[in-house]
Amino acid sequence: MPFIKVENLVHKFFERNNEGEIIDEKNALDGVDFQIEAGQFIAILGRNGSGKSTLARHLNCLLFPHEGSIWIDGNEVKEEDDINIWNNRKNIGMVFQNPDNQIIGTTVEEDTAFGPENLEFSTEKIRDRVDNALKMTGMYKKMNVSPNSLSGGQKQRVAIAGTLAMHPKCIVLDEATAMLDPDGRKELISTVHRLNKEEGITIILITHFMNEAVDADRIFVMDNGMVTMMGTPKEVFSRSDEIKNLGLEMPVMMNVAIRLKNDGYEIPVDVFTIEKLADVYEQLYRKHLNGE
Repeated sequence: MPFIKVENLVHKFFERNNEGEIIDEKNALDGVDFQIEAGQFIAILGRNGSGKSTLARHLNCLLFPHEGSIWIDGNEVKEEDDINIWNNRKNIGMVFQNPDNQIIGTTVEEDTAFGPENLEFSTEKIRDRVDNALKMTGMYKKMNVSPNSLSGGQKQRVAIAGTLAMHPKCIVLDEATAMLDPDGRKELISTVHRLNKEEGITIILITHFMNEAVDADRIFVMDNGMVTMMGTPKEVFSRSDEIKNLGLEMPVMMNVAIRLKNDGYEIPVDVFTIEKLADVYEQLYRKHLNGE
């Protein structure tokens, strides 16, 4: 069975009057279906209001389905099953958009230790998990520093360290790069890719920055509470007209590649990075020198 399996997931938002009576309802998620294998890096894209964050909160049992079902690591999520919910929250770590809402310790070390302490681990195990988590996120040398003195990117890495110290099988980043500058975004994305490759942690990256999705194993595109596209980055971004119709931008380098192709250059359109574009350009230049 896949690590995460979602079948016909529906979640409703209700509008109530002053007496508490329901006067309207809207499907925030409307029949969502997908599967995620252990160890995959998944990017979920979509404009604001598409249902991305609502979906994320279902994966961590912060919300529960009104219809349909979710299976995590072989266990079905049920609102009345407290033990299963607790296990799922240990397996699925969340990193939210604003790290200031997630960091509670007076030092980096104290904040990272908060999760393991609540799991009532021994002092030795807590020490080991905190040290390892801070080393994996590059924050070990900052362990005695106040989080208030850190940059946005560093705060997000502390939030990830606190999640890692609980040894989750999966980390969900819900727009975790939205408040960061370009350097901070690059730093954070590099960290989660390393955790995915070196530690085998399943990563679910929810974002509206297209460039953050180009190295994912698979991409899910959401609109109006539904998954409207699904596939590898090449498969999804090759449908450029559909992407634009959903109000999303194409990755910058792909836009450049498409323009060059439209100008008559023999260039593939699945060019996601500046390094790949430079390689392609070099090949074209060599052909030009050789008279080809």
